[in-house]
Amino acid sequence: PHKNFPFIVIIINKIVKFLFYISQYSYKFITRQKEKKLVTYNKTEVIFEDLCKNMQLDQGNLIMKMLGGKWKLLIISRIYVGFDRFNSLERSINGISKNILSLSLKELENDRIISRYNFDEVVPKVKYSLTKSGNSLIPVLKILGQWYFDNYSPIENKEIKIV
Repeated sequence: PHKNFPFIVIIINKIVKFLFYISQYSYKFITRQKEKKLVTYNKTEVIFEDLCKNMQLDQGNLIMKMLGGKWKLLIISRIYVGFDRFNSLERSINGISKNILSLSLKELENDRIISRYNFDEVVPKVKYSLTKSGNSLIPVLKILGQWYFDNYSPIENKEIKIV
């Protein structure tokens, strides 16, 4: 693991709180100062600077419950790239226990980020996939991944582009 991993988790948690705040507070009329004139917009938008000034720590609790922690973003990314069975997920994530994986999968399913499909066979078989909500997280994860490689690249003098 990279030495900056705890720092990256903290940054991801703050970004997730920020995204939750945006999703919970839309404004029909947003005002802002522009060239000493008050401009009013008749659309749903949030001014980033206003959001940063007014965001409170407790407003991100629900999104942190949904996506926070050490494993959930890794699980989402693994399901996205095709690790859709419990055992393949467990093998692909170093250090995760079966209990934590099972609990995290149940929580992600309850939060409608992933879906679980049970096959009606003699030997039980389950596959996981991302829901529409889960797929909408992928661009955010790509941006976070690009940010990491731009600022903390483990490969010296190499430019890495995430597509």
